[in-house]
Amino acid sequence: HGSFVWATEFENVHSTWVFQEPGFTYAGRRFRGSEQLFQVQKLGDPGSPEFEAAADTFANSSSIESYGLGRKAQLRQDWETAKDGAMRIA
Repeated sequence: HGSFVWATEFENVHSTWVFQEPGFTYAGRRFRGSEQLFQVQKLGDPGSPEFEAAADTFANSSSIESYGLGRKAQLRQDWETAKDGAMRIA
């Protein structure tokens, strides 16, 4: 079977696996984690008025809070084609 590394930071079940995301800076803004950046991109591309208007709220929220905000957000019209790129950025 060989050896492998279990990378919990890529696991989307943080209630099961204890992992504190270190956060990062993207486009001059500090995000608590990748979920926050992914969810805010549902509104628009980084730099767009829609993104900028909501980015601080998403950036400072917890993963669960940002997921909820993203679920309530009015999705950008091109979300189905843009979401793969949003995942790569986040």
